[in-house]
Formats: sequence, C-alpha cells, structure tokens
Amino acid sequence: MTPTTQHELMEKFADIHQLSPGIRFGELLANLEFLVEDQTDQTLREVEDDRLLEIMERHRADLARRQIDA
Repeated sequence: MTPTTQHELMEKFADIHQLSPGIRFGELLANLEFLVEDQTDQTLREVEDDRLLEIMERHRADLARRQIDA
C-alpha cells in the first residue's frame, strides 16, 4: 500500500463515519466487510486497496444521497 492510497482510505473512512451518526466503529467495519464481499467475492483482508477505495467511495456517495433525500 502506498502512503497516498493509505491516506485516501483513511480519509474515505472518516467521511463514512461522519455520514453515519450513531453507528459504532465495529459496525462501520462490518458494513464495509459486507460491501466488499458482496461486490468482489473477496474478504476485506483480500481485496486490493484501489478496489476497496472504489467500494468506499460508492458507499460514501450513497450515504450522502440518503442524507439529502431525508
């Protein structure tokens, strides 16, 4: 993992956390694991960082849309 990719992953995770009030840290990780398995047939441990970043961005965008629609 490059430092840039790692930084992007952490920023994306922070964005998801801010868009998910009331969700515990473990729940955020479990949700991410579910999304990775659903979209890649891999575990969170196996997925490549760039693919993980794509999945996290889609999840962040979906959460942002939900807030707008609410």
